[in-house]
Amino acid sequence: MQPHEDSRTRKQPRIWICDDDRSGRFVLAEALRDAGFAVQAFDGAPAALAALDTEASPALVFTDIRMPGKTGMEAAQVIGSKTHIVFVTAYDTHAVEAF
Repeated sequence: MQPHEDSRTRKQPRIWICDDDRSGRFVLAEALRDAGFAVQAFDGAPAALAALDTEASPALVFTDIRMPGKTGMEAAQVIGSKTHIVFVTAYDTHAVEAF
């Protein structure tokens, strides 16, 4: 998935970031914006899932696996299979368990 060269005439792929870690969320969002993507960041799964009520599903979601409340795995089940999902975590045991 690559951003379109001319965002004035074409719609950019929308990417959501769902992570309770503020600094990680900020760094990833800024890097993706600098690369030309339209990014929306959420501080947890409930906020991202609530956005599904008013917005179209994004093309891609980066989500932390372990967050307070709903986990990234639970959010992925609700978001559905039409959206590509990338799981991120600072915990190596969670990375292994996800697969």
